[in-house]
Amino acid sequence: MDRQEIQSKIKELENELSELREELNKTGTKVFKPKFGDTYYYICVYGEVREEVWTDTEFDKAVYALGNCFETREEAKFEVEKLKVIAELKRFAMEHNEPMDWRDENQKKYFICYDCGKNKMMYIDYWNTLKNDNIYFSSAEIAEQAIKTIGEERIKKYYLGVED
Repeated sequence: MDRQEIQSKIKELENELSELREELNKTGTKVFKPKFGDTYYYICVYGEVREEVWTDTEFDKAVYALGNCFETREEAKFEVEKLKVIAELKRFAMEHNEPMDWRDENQKKYFICYDCGKNKMMYIDYWNTLKNDNIYFSSAEIAEQAIKTIGEERIKKYYLGVED
C-alpha cells in the first residue's frame, strides 16, 4: 500500500467510526452523556452554573461521574435549587431532631413525602425502615415545622419533584 492508499483507508475508517458513534448515540438512552464537542453545563463549587465543551478530559469525566453534567442551563439551575433545599432540610433535621436509634423499632422516624391521590404534602412515620435518600425527623412536629420553614412549594418542586 502506498501513502495515498493508507490515507484513503484511514479516512474511510474514520467515517465508519463516526457513523458507529452516531448510531451508538441513537440507542434511545435517556441519560445525557455529551459527545466530543458538545456543550454541557455543570455546577461549580460556588453554586454557579458554568458552560463547558466536552473534550473527553479528566475534568469532563469527573463531572459526569458525579452526576454534575447537564444538557441545558435550566436543568443545572434546577439542580442548584434542589441541592439548596436538600441542604436546608438536612440542617433543619440536624438542628431540631432528638437522637434517633435505628435499632429501636418502637421509636418512630418521620420523612416528608407527597400523596398524589390527595394532592397534598404529608409526613410518614417509619419505625425500622431506613432508606438512604430520605431525610428523617424525630417527630411529626419537627417534620411539619421543616415544611413551614423551608416552604411547601419549594419542597414539592425541588426535593420531591412534584410539578403542579
